[in-house]
Amino acid sequence: MPEETRAREAIVGGEYGHSEAHYRDRLARSITTCLRLLRPDRWFSVIFQHWDTRYFATILETATACGAELRAAITQTGDVIWSMHKKKHSASVLAGEFMLTFYKPAHAPSPPAEIPASSSSSPEQVLSEVFDTCLSDGQERFTSEALFNRLVLELWRRRALGCLNMDRRLLAEQLERRGWTYNPRTHQWSREVPGATRHREEGLFARLR
Repeated sequence: MPEETRAREAIVGGEYGHSEAHYRDRLARSITTCLRLLRPDRWFSVIFQHWDTRYFATILETATACGAELRAAITQTGDVIWSMHKKKHSASVLAGEFMLTFYKPAHAPSPPAEIPASSSSSPEQVLSEVFDTCLSDGQERFTSEALFNRLVLELWRRRALGCLNMDRRLLAEQLERRGWTYNPRTHQWSREVPGATRHREEGLFARLR
C-alpha cells in the first residue's frame, strides 16, 4: 500500500499511529463523499457499532449537514453471539451492528424537530431522564445493544449525546438500579412486570417517522 494511502487510512492506530480524531475526520469525509455522489431520492446506510458516541455524533451530524434525513435505525445482533469477547464480558461488550439508514431528498429538507433541552444541570441527570424515557414503553426484554442504540438517538435528538460518553459499565449500573437483571446466557436484560404486555425486542427500536 502506498505511503500516501496509509497516511489517509480510516483507522485508529496502525503503522502511522492514527488518532481517534483522525478516524472521525476520515469517517466524516467518507460520508460527505458518499452523499455527494448519491443521486436525489435515493437511500444510504451506515452500519456501525461502538461505545464511543463521538463516532455516532460524527455520522449523524455529517449526514444531516449534507441534507440527508435519518429514516430508520435498526439494531441487528443475530440469534447466535459469535464473539468470544462478548461471551466472556457480555454485559460490557457490544455485539452485532447498528444500521442507520438515511434518505437524500430531491430538495433540501426542513430542519429536524428538536426536543427542548433538559432543565437538568448535570449530564448524569440528563442521562437518567433519557434512560427512563427509553424504558417507558413496557418492554420486558431487550439486549444491551438495543437499549444503547436507542439512547444514542434519543440523546442526539436532545443535543446531549455527550452525556453518554462515560464508562461502559454505567449502562449496567443504571439498569440494575432500576431493577433489571442481565442474563449472560440469552444476553438480554429482563424484569417481569405483572400484567405487562409482551412485545418483540424490536419494539425498543421501531422504524423512525
